[in-house]
Amino acid sequence: MKNCFVLFSLLVGISGFSQKEIFLTGKTKSATVYLNGAQVNKSITCTVPKGKSTIVIQQITPLLVEESIQVKGEGDFTILSVNQQLVYKEIEKEKTSVEKLTQQQEQLTIDIENETALLQALKEQEQLFNANKTIIDNNNSLKAEELRAMLELHASNIKEAKLEMLTHSRKIQRLREQLNSVKGRMNALQLIEEEVTREIRVEIVSKKETKASFEVSYLVPNAKWYPSYDVIAQKVDQPIQLKYYANISQQTGEDWDDIKITLSTSDPNQNATKPTLTPWRLRLNQNTVPSYATSKKDSYNRLAKFSKVSGVVRDAKTNEPLPFVNVLVVNSSIGATTDFDGRFSLTLPPEARQLKVNFVGYEEQVVNITSDNIDIGLKEAAMVLDEVMIVSTKEKLIDPEVVSVTTINADRMPGRSAGSFETTRVKSYRSKRNRNAKREKVAPIKITPVKNVVNKQFKIESPVEVPSSIKSYKIEIKELAINAGFEHFCIPKVEPSVFLTATITDWEQYDLLEGQTNIYFEDTYTGNTLLDVGYLSDTLVMSLGIDKDVQVKRQKQKDYTKRQILGGNKSETRAFTIEARNGKDSPIRLVVQDQIPVSTNNKIEIDHDISDNPKIEESTGIVTWDLNLTPKENKKLLLEYKISYPKESWIAVD
Repeated sequence: MKNCFVLFSLLVGISGFSQKEIFLTGKTKSATVYLNGAQVNKSITCTVPKGKSTIVIQQITPLLVEESIQVKGEGDFTILSVNQQLVYKEIEKEKTSVEKLTQQQEQLTIDIENETALLQALKEQEQLFNANKTIIDNNNSLKAEELRAMLELHASNIKEAKLEMLTHSRKIQRLREQLNSVKGRMNALQLIEEEVTREIRVEIVSKKETKASFEVSYLVPNAKWYPSYDVIAQKVDQPIQLKYYANISQQTGEDWDDIKITLSTSDPNQNATKPTLTPWRLRLNQNTVPSYATSKKDSYNRLAKFSKVSGVVRDAKTNEPLPFVNVLVVNSSIGATTDFDGRFSLTLPPEARQLKVNFVGYEEQVVNITSDNIDIGLKEAAMVLDEVMIVSTKEKLIDPEVVSVTTINADRMPGRSAGSFETTRVKSYRSKRNRNAKREKVAPIKITPVKNVVNKQFKIESPVEVPSSIKSYKIEIKELAINAGFEHFCIPKVEPSVFLTATITDWEQYDLLEGQTNIYFEDTYTGNTLLDVGYLSDTLVMSLGIDKDVQVKRQKQKDYTKRQILGGNKSETRAFTIEARNGKDSPIRLVVQDQIPVSTNNKIEIDHDISDNPKIEESTGIVTWDLNLTPKENKKLLLEYKISYPKESWIAVD
C-alpha cells in the first residue's frame, strides 16, 4: 500500500512540470440522495491537447468525502492520476454592517433584561397585593365600608398590575423577535476572511488533440431525505387518496439546479460489517448470557416504548430555539423538521428507541426516547478553521439567504496548523431572481421505483431544483387512488372514541415506506399517524382518526354488582352494558372490543354471560363483536362475568 502511495506521488510530481492546465466548472447532472448523505454526479466535456495536461475541475464543495471521489473518462486519452485540493481566496470583509448589527444586538439584549426585571417586579408586587388581601380578609375589626373600600383598592391595584405585566410581556416578545432577526442578519453578514472551495485535478495524456468527456462523482454527508404522506378520505364507499412526498434537504454549498434525482433507502454511513458469533461457554454460578450488541446504541433496546414524541430543539449555549433541524428516528425512514419555534412532533414505530438530531454547524446527537416530550440542546461543532465562506457554483451571486456552520479537518490543509484555526462558516447563496419568488404548487412528478437486492430506489423522472439550504423541500412524487375496506373500531373500556380504519390489500405494489402521515377525513384534518409498513401480511391497516358520528358508551350495571360467600368460596359478579349508535346516513361495520378476566390458578373459576355471540379468545379474554349497523341504528350489548375463589384470599376485581 505504501509503494502505491509513493508511485501516485511521483506521478503527480513528474506530470506537473510541463503539462497544460485546463480550468473547467462541472455541471451537476444527477444525485442519488440516501437517508443520510448523497452521491453527486457531474459531467464535463472539453477538447484536450496533445501530450500531458491537467483538467482542473473547480468550484467543488469542500465538504465531500475525499475517499469517495471517482472520475471516469471517455475519449482517446489515458487518465494518469486523480488528485484534489482545497483552494483559498481572500475576499473583502463587511465590518461596518456587522459592527452596527452587534450594537443593535447588545442594546436589544439590555432592553430585554430591563423589561424582564420590570415584569419580575410587577409579579412580586402582585404577590404583595395578594398577601395584603389575605390580611384584610382575616381582619374582623374592620367595618363593612372600610372592608369594601380596601377590597376595591386591592382590585384596582391588581388590575393595573395585570395590565402592566401584559404590556411588558408583549414588549419582551417583540424585542425577542427583533433580536432573532438581528442575529439572522449577523449570521448572513458575518466577518469573512476567506472563500474556500475544492478542486479536482485529473492528469491525462493524449497522443493527439481530441474531444474528452468526464464523469465525476463523490459522496457528500450533508444531504438526506425522508418520506411523508397525506391520506384523504371523503366517504367510506369511495377510494382513499394517498399523496406520497419526499422531504429532501442538502447543505453542501452547491445548489442543485434542474437535476435528475434518485431517492434511495440505503444509508452509506451504516456499518456494513456482518455480525459474528463467539463461543458460548458455560461455567458454574454463571448468571449471564452472551451479548451480541454490535454497537453501544443497541444496548438501549430495553427502554420504554412511546407511540408519539414531541419536543423543542434549542441551542445549548443560548437556549434559543433552532428552526429547520432534522430529527430522525434511528434505524427507520421516519423524520421531521423543526418549525420556527424549534418544535417537532413524531409518530413512532414500535421498535423506536432513539432519535438522531443533526443540524449543520452543531454536533450530531443521538437521544434516547425516555419520555413522550423531549427538549434537546445542541452544542456547536468544534471548529478547526479560520472563518471561511463556501459559495455555490451559481453565477451572479447576490445576497446570502442561509448561513450554516460545518467543520473541515485542518490536518488536510497544506501549510496550515490546527492551532491557528477557529471557525468554519458555510454560506449558501441564491440568485436574485429566485429570492422573492413565491412557492408554486408542485404537480405530481413521475417516478420509477426500482427494487434492488438490499434497498429501494425511486427515480424522479423530471428534473428538480433543490437549493443548498437548511430548509427541507417537499416534493410530491406520487398520488394514488387506493380501494380500501373501511371499518369502525372501538375499545370503550380504554377509549370511548370510535376510530375509522382503512384496510389496504396488496399494499406492497405501491412501494410505500414507513413515514409520518397526515389524515384528512371528510375535508377535515383529523390528526397524524404512522404509516407502518412492517407487516408480514398482505393487508395494511391504517387509522383515519376519530369519527364523531359513531358513538359507543360503556356503563357498569350496579344491579349486577354482587359479592357472595358460599361454602369455602367467595364470588363476585360484574356486568356492563355497551351501547353503540350509528349516527351516519350510511351503513357501517363496527368492531367493538372488551375483555373478561383470565384465570391463572385452578382455584379461580370464571363464568361469563355475553350477548350477541361475540368472538372470545380464551387465552387472552378479549371479546370482539363484529356489528353491521344501519343508518341511525342503536345496538345494546351486555357483558357479564362471575369470579369465584377461596374465601381466605382476595382479588382486585375493580
